[in-house]
Amino acid sequence: MISQPSTAQTEQATPADGTSESPQNKTGLTAAEKELRITAGLAAVVGIVVLGIGLIAGILVWGSRLRRLTRQQSTPTPKGSEFWFLRNRSHPKTPAPPTKP
Repeated sequence: MISQPSTAQTEQATPADGTSESPQNKTGLTAAEKELRITAGLAAVVGIVVLGIGLIAGILVWGSRLRRLTRQQSTPTPKGSEFWFLRNRSHPKTPAPPTKP
C-alpha cells in the first residue's frame, strides 16, 4: 500500500515564494554552479580532442619526414682497408702504473 505524503512534507518540497522549482537541484548545486561545471567539463573534453588531433598531426609530419630521409641516398664513405684490425699499432697504449693508497 502506498502512503500519501503528509502536509509537512509537501510544504517542505515547495519553495517559500510559491514557485514549483527550487534554486538548488538534488545535488545541492545552484544553476550557476551547474553551468560552470558543465562549461569546465566541456572545455576539458575540447582540450583533450585538440591535443589528440595535434599529436596525430605531429606523428604524420614526423613520419613523412622520416620516410623522406630514409629514401635519400647517404653520402659514400671512403673505402678503407678491409683488414684494418690486423694492422700493428704505431703507439700501443701502456697501462697506467698502479697507485698506492
